[in-house]
Amino acid sequence: MKSQLSCLLSSVLALILTSQVFGQTDSTYFYLSGVKHYFCQQPDMYSFRLTDFSKFSDSLDATTVMNIEYFGIGDGIHNIHFYPTSPLIARESVIANIMAHPDFEKEFMVATKTLNFGFACNSRLWMGTDMQIEVVFDDPDMTFGGATAFAAGYQMDLVFAPDNIIADGVYVLQVKKNHKQNPIDSPTLTLDIAAQMWENDSSILKKVTPSLRIFYPDDPNDPLYPDMWFAEGSFSPYLCNGSASTTTGIDLDCAWNFQGENDPFAPYYSGDGIVVGVIDWDGVEYSHPDCASMFIDGYVCTGPSDFIFDINDDHYWAGPIDDRAHLQCVSGIIGARGGNSEGGIGIAHNCEIIPCLFMGTTGQFSALLQTLLAETGAREVDIINFCTGYYGITNAEAISYPFYTATLSCYLQGRPVPFTTDEFRGIVLVTSSGNDNGNFAQIPASLPEWLSVAATNPIDQVKTTGDGFDYPGGAYGSSYFEYLDVAAPGICIPTTDFTNTNPAFPAVGGGGYIDGNYFSFLGTSAAAPIVSGIAALVLEKNSALTNEQVYDAIRYSCEKVGGYSYSNPTASGRCLELGFGRVNACEALQTVDQLSVEELTSSGLVVSHSNPTEDFLQVSVLGSNNYSVSLFSVTGQLVYFSEENSSTFFEIDVSKLSGGVYYLNILDADNSNRHHSVVVKP
Repeated sequence: MKSQLSCLLSSVLALILTSQVFGQTDSTYFYLSGVKHYFCQQPDMYSFRLTDFSKFSDSLDATTVMNIEYFGIGDGIHNIHFYPTSPLIARESVIANIMAHPDFEKEFMVATKTLNFGFACNSRLWMGTDMQIEVVFDDPDMTFGGATAFAAGYQMDLVFAPDNIIADGVYVLQVKKNHKQNPIDSPTLTLDIAAQMWENDSSILKKVTPSLRIFYPDDPNDPLYPDMWFAEGSFSPYLCNGSASTTTGIDLDCAWNFQGENDPFAPYYSGDGIVVGVIDWDGVEYSHPDCASMFIDGYVCTGPSDFIFDINDDHYWAGPIDDRAHLQCVSGIIGARGGNSEGGIGIAHNCEIIPCLFMGTTGQFSALLQTLLAETGAREVDIINFCTGYYGITNAEAISYPFYTATLSCYLQGRPVPFTTDEFRGIVLVTSSGNDNGNFAQIPASLPEWLSVAATNPIDQVKTTGDGFDYPGGAYGSSYFEYLDVAAPGICIPTTDFTNTNPAFPAVGGGGYIDGNYFSFLGTSAAAPIVSGIAALVLEKNSALTNEQVYDAIRYSCEKVGGYSYSNPTASGRCLELGFGRVNACEALQTVDQLSVEELTSSGLVVSHSNPTEDFLQVSVLGSNNYSVSLFSVTGQLVYFSEENSSTFFEIDVSKLSGGVYYLNILDADNSNRHHSVVVKP
């Protein structure tokens, strides 16, 4: 389904589409919210796989190919990244060599909307495709049989169906091997089928998009406890490629209250009874000596067959880069066991973690979110940690993708209130801001349903390249953006790596980051799990809190550090670089006492509202006699505004607004306290 619309690209043209003119290439499209969105081939990349899904091992021109990503035997897809300055003839030669391989099967479009964002093409602006499509049906009573029949009509298999308790569930479909309705060797196959589905059946669909590989990890008597420079802030200066401040701790000693050392009558919090789902990469080592009883049965969601299934033992799955242990490191920061004379200690060292391995596709992400949402009983998920993201789409575009529907389901339908059928507290969603060293907003961090986390260095400033704390050859800087939530330490964070003696892991590529059982982790991927751990401590103290109340407990207990320009000095003050500030575990637990189960509290401004809402949005406001009210669509359009309000209750007529997600902002004119929350109109 090729359009004659041409995309003017800033570097060399796409290579996998034929009949091209330099600087131009035909584009393909699919629909987002009923509108055609055109996509061009990313000019600096090439994607393919072999018939047996194995790793391509032939040598390629090292002056042309910058690196090769292999996403494992699950789907066998490779991404070739070319040097931006490499000549077209050299790239063509590389592709010809790949296609001449006796086991070459097909190539895949690597889509980019570069022109739409005004950015030059680069290695971060790409959307990989595979053989899957995500669908949200308009019929709330869609059955497994009905979805299977729909898939068969397009010569596809239904490979994942959501639990029937999930409203607006996301179904994942896969192209049959004998598919003949479209050329199966077409690089744009799934984009074309998704467009056809909308054009033929939009009356029964809410959303349909190809599954896109867009997410990518944000890298980078307990003997290691003294190395946790961020825990207390009272150690002597600790060497972290520089010297650490002794005032930068997040007060974990106070939050944990080991042996009553902080207060002999205060409780001890460790995340006991809290379940955290970690969606991430590379592998899981249940048998790690510092992870005993931390992991419970999890999920692998990395390939086109056996799309999602339980695991309960050590499991290695090669990520796009060998020799990493991203999920293992993230999980150790959250929940590594304490008091066992082994390694370090996790923030919530008595919580349980459901490990969820994926390979970065939106289809896998949707499936795992919904699977975690459907957990019940002792496995009911309280928190989801997600340390990856993408900045090639805007918030307005993101909500048109099925993975956002799955996000919203977790946010609104998670953690049901006991003995009710229609009341929910919502899953706490925590994600990293990204490692782009500046003002960049990535998905899902910029979505308001997620608590976004930037990284700080040992002197309580946002982590930047060249700040004196970089590893040799490993410089990174944290992303930050307007409406960032919080920041947490993100450099020299000791955590669990893969051990080097595990027979379940390959000798090459399966040893983790370094030799040994532990690694000094870094990046916003190290900062986000610190916040997930704090959220677990908060929920252990009061499990009746809503997800927004947990967010508020963490936001409004932050320390205003770094010397940045905060909007005001109160708890609601915010700055660009650190959001509400650097987190403090002890203060977050104390803030819990100020939160009502029914209300969202913002430093004296107390707001509650109907959600979801029908024709009238009902809002209660306490703690202010002079406030303004704004309601925005996800595209940023102001749909309602009122200033100089003093009433404790009012209604907004939303009957003429289309169904979707809106953002409610209430600003106290006297002291700049601010409330921000999500409103959903079915």
